[in-house]
Order: sequence, then structure tokens, then C-alpha cells
Amino acid sequence: MKNLVFAVLVTGIFNVHAKPIPPNDVVYNQDDRIPAKDVNINIEQIQSLSSGIAALVLTDEVTFHGDKASIYTLDEKETNDICTEEKYSSFPAMSMCTAFLISDKLLVTAGHCITNDNCIDKDFSFVFNYNHQSVQNEALEFNSSDIYTCKKVVARKKDDKNHLDYAIVELDKKVKNRTILKFAKTNPKLDDSIFMLGHPYGLPLIYTDNAQIHRTEENRFITNLDAFGGNSGSPVLNQNGNVIGVLIEGSQDFIWDKQNRCNHVHYCNGIDPNNKCEGEGVLKKDIIIKALKEANKTI
Repeated sequence: MKNLVFAVLVTGIFNVHAKPIPPNDVVYNQDDRIPAKDVNINIEQIQSLSSGIAALVLTDEVTFHGDKASIYTLDEKETNDICTEEKYSSFPAMSMCTAFLISDKLLVTAGHCITNDNCIDKDFSFVFNYNHQSVQNEALEFNSSDIYTCKKVVARKKDDKNHLDYAIVELDKKVKNRTILKFAKTNPKLDDSIFMLGHPYGLPLIYTDNAQIHRTEENRFITNLDAFGGNSGSPVLNQNGNVIGVLIEGSQDFIWDKQNRCNHVHYCNGIDPNNKCEGEGVLKKDIIIKALKEANKTI
């Protein structure tokens, strides 16, 4: 889940109808991705948390008609050159990044997902309730009340060397009747179980578990989450449903099939840097909390 694809997106030169750069995404051992609305464990917790997750989409693809809105999209095999036999290849691929609520007007995402200029120009919209599993007439339907834009980037950092990659966004209006995600009071320990909610490579909201903390560094954790490019900005949570960090980077996970001209998922047998399986980087929640304090924002 390298940042290259999304660096192109946020500069405004990306064409959603053009063939994308072959993605970098990974699955560790077995593929643990499940559509969030189909999860059958901790159902109430997952449904509640899901209401506070937003997908980042191009505003130009959103068409409002009264209290409804349509967003142009194609399925994943058409949008991202995913091989037909791959999991979720027939699902829509609408978004570029993930974000989550930390107050009724503040969202957190990855720093490479949005810039100050993107915010000023209203390049991106934040869309809640993206759970669709099929495309009708190349578009998905939403309530207009599910869609927000950026009023201001409160804080942002993009420092690859130190693995600092975050943006705190103030929305154009207050969000009602959605779950505000809470930060964990303590940091996880090695081998602690974690899970993630997000939009891997633009898919409808996906729940990913069976993952652990494998290594702790100054600003990030290394995990074996099954994370894809669109997961940038996804909340990573402990078993109590509290945020321990933000997904910001990862390993090369798709392999280009030259013969069939499509992408296959790259499966890793655990974390192994010698086999392009470096693990998925999760920015520590303490970095976000510190940035909020420096911006004089309370949650």
C-alpha cells in the first residue's frame, strides 16, 4: 500500500476513468477481509463503529438531486484491473482513502490523502454509509445527508522519513447521529489483537481482523493487517473498539499478471522483509492527540 498512487490522486492530476498505476496491497496468510455489514461477531459494536467511517471520493463524481445523490463508479475489476477470480472483483470501487470521526465536526485521515489546497478547492467529499455491494447504471445512490466537504485542514503532516502521515479535517457542517470513535487510553502491547474498518482500494466498508502488533517503533506500529491502498486513513482498533492508530503505509501486495493483464493479490506468509512483506504501518494515536492539542482542538 505504497503512497505513490495517492500522491498522484491528491495533486489533482488523477483521472478516475483512466487505468490506474498497478496497486501495492497485501494479504497476510489468509484473506481476512469481510464486508462490514456482513460481520457476525460483535455485531452491535461493528455496526456502531461503521457509522463513523467515511470514504474519500472525488467531488466531481458526486451529483445531487434533491435529498439524494449519485456517485459515479465501476466495479473493482474495471476500475483497478483486478483479476476476475479475485475476492470482491465484482464489488464497486468508488473511493481513494478512508477517514473516521473523532468529534461531530472533525475527521482523521492520512496526510497523503488530502492537502490544504484540496480542501480549499473542495476536490474531495467525505461519504458515509458506503456499504453498497453492486453498481447500478455505473453509479451508487446515497442520501445527500451522507455527504460532507472539507471546511479546513486543522493539522497535517507528511514526513516519510519519520513515518508521520496524518490530516485532521474540519467538516463543512456538524455530523448527526453517527458514532464518534474514541482513542484508546493506553497503547497496545506486542502480539495484541487488532482490527480495522475501511475502504480497501475503494471497496464498500470492509472489516479486517486476525491481526496483531508485531513491532513498535517511535511513531508507528508494524502489523499484519490485510490492508490495501484505499485503507489509508482507516482507524485501527483494539478489541474494545478504541482507536490505537491510523493505517498509513504498507507492503507490495498485488502482483501483475502479464499474460492475463490483471492484478492478483500478493499473499505473504507472515511478515518477511526479504519477500516484499514488510508489514503494514499504523501511525500511533498519540501523534494525533498531540496534533489536536497543538491546534487547540478538544474532543
